[in-house]
Amino acid sequence: MEENSNLQQQETVNKLTRELENTKKLLQQKDTAANKLQTKSDGLEQQIIQLRLKVDEMTVTLEKAKEKLFEQRDMLEALTREPLPLASVIKTYMNDPGVWADHGNYFRDNAGHNEYKTGLKVRIKPESKQAHESIAEGEIKSKPKRGLVTVEFEDGKRGDFSTDELLLKDRDAMDRDRYGTAVLHFEGRLVEVIYPKHLHGKLFPGDMVRLSPTTKQIVDKTDGIVAGNIGIITEIVDNESCEVAIGSGKSVAYKGRFSDVKKGDRVVLDLFNTIIIKNLGNIETTYTLNDWKEVSWEEVGGLSEAKRIMREIIEGPGKFKKYYEFYNKKPVKGALLFGPPGCGKTLLAMAIVTALAKMYGINAREAMQSGFIYVKGPELLEMWLGKSEEAIRSLFSRAKSHKKKYGFPAIIFIDEAEALLRKRGSGISSDIENTTVPTFLSEMGGMEESSALVLLATNRSDILDPAVVRDGRVDVKVYVSRPTVESAGDIFNIHLKGVPLAEGLKKEEAAVVAAKRLFSDKYKYYAVFDRKDPLTPRYFLLRHIVNGALIAGIVDKATTFAIRRDAEHPEKNPGGMQEKDLFDAVDLVFRQNIGLDHEEPLSEFIENEGLDVARMDKCVNLKSALS
Repeated sequence: MEENSNLQQQETVNKLTRELENTKKLLQQKDTAANKLQTKSDGLEQQIIQLRLKVDEMTVTLEKAKEKLFEQRDMLEALTREPLPLASVIKTYMNDPGVWADHGNYFRDNAGHNEYKTGLKVRIKPESKQAHESIAEGEIKSKPKRGLVTVEFEDGKRGDFSTDELLLKDRDAMDRDRYGTAVLHFEGRLVEVIYPKHLHGKLFPGDMVRLSPTTKQIVDKTDGIVAGNIGIITEIVDNESCEVAIGSGKSVAYKGRFSDVKKGDRVVLDLFNTIIIKNLGNIETTYTLNDWKEVSWEEVGGLSEAKRIMREIIEGPGKFKKYYEFYNKKPVKGALLFGPPGCGKTLLAMAIVTALAKMYGINAREAMQSGFIYVKGPELLEMWLGKSEEAIRSLFSRAKSHKKKYGFPAIIFIDEAEALLRKRGSGISSDIENTTVPTFLSEMGGMEESSALVLLATNRSDILDPAVVRDGRVDVKVYVSRPTVESAGDIFNIHLKGVPLAEGLKKEEAAVVAAKRLFSDKYKYYAVFDRKDPLTPRYFLLRHIVNGALIAGIVDKATTFAIRRDAEHPEKNPGGMQEKDLFDAVDLVFRQNIGLDHEEPLSEFIENEGLDVARMDKCVNLKSALS
């Protein structure tokens, strides 16, 4: 029994052991399966993440593609859309829609059958047999069919009516009264359109607007195109328009928003030359000498004869008025200043303006800005036909305005006059003088006495048109000569003013010795031999090219030498300009002019000496001068 019992227990233990083992195996299989599932789940999750990233990328790509398609669509529409024409606003008649009232008188009975379109407003004619059906306004709800339209009235009634029984509301007339109108310049003609509601209070004459290609109504206002012909206002016609000189012709233009423009203003016209779109200001500042300075007669060195004549011209009519009236003498209208360059012609003009300002009690700079009209002849030459003539007219127009404002004559100073007023028929350049000279003569002839004094400055008086310089126009001819040794001393004295000199050296003494040095016979450029006396040379010297500008340069170079010397001894106080500095400066100027073109002063020298040149030898060359 015991043995059987032990066997049973053993079997039970073995059975339980096997079950335990099986359970362990099942648990292991479960864990393995769970791990596999987890791994698979992790893999699927990664795949989902990747898929989401790809979806996001595809979404971005699609959005970009969509944007690109929209861009291409917009571009295609832009390329196929009819361009919006531009027009200039000439005048506006603007009403305030906020205070407008519909007076009910905008119905017409002369509309055609095809004008009765869906959405338009109508009323039944008072004389119609159907007038009793409604006295209110109605809206067309259907297209005309066999002469009948369906109308729905504001009082709720509805029915079919013949177009012959209806009055059609004129929306254009209503909108004109409600919003106003704008007059436009479009394709060479004037058109009147409805003032756009969205631009109320924002549209002004001179503005550029875009138009609908079909209705030609205003779509929008452009930023504006400030481009067009430049003209000069010659006359004010009335409050709305003015006469403008453009090239060789004239036209009447609307002032637009520039109601304050005045005669002489330079203005930009629109592309159609109908309205002013920009005011460039009065021409008074156009021809002004920028480096102008107040100059007294005493500050003009030398030129004693030229100064005497010019003072008589300027100061005589006012200072000796009773004598002028007694002898019935008229003021001079024009003067010619001719002579070598750099000898003081412009300086003389500055002294004239200063003298005029003092005579009439006007600030010299103010008088200069208005009354000293300075221009170089080549500046007035234009390639476009009529522009040079227009510029000449503007000079005289400005002079007249100045006289009217200040009460004394302006100075029209034309430098390098030979470029503008060359002898007609000379065949030089483009023969533009065939039009500029007559314009100049006409303006001088039409100028009132004492409106302006015309000063012509030139280095080539021989090629000026004879009609320009004849008496009655240019009564006075003043030769502005090169300085003599005495007048050179005066010029040195002026330019040494304010320059510190070395101890013991006086300004007047320095000026005299510098002038003598400058006129020394040692500074020889050429030996010129005359056919009548071929053995005796006449020397072309430094003094034969001297002018006021050269003397000013000598003083400036002498100052440089003084600074250079003082800079070598910084521990000492500046010692001032020495006589040696002036001598060294003269030597330097002599060397710097070796090898330069001396054709004009050399011709002047030969003419003054009365030489019949047999030959000419150089006295010095650049290489020897620098060694």
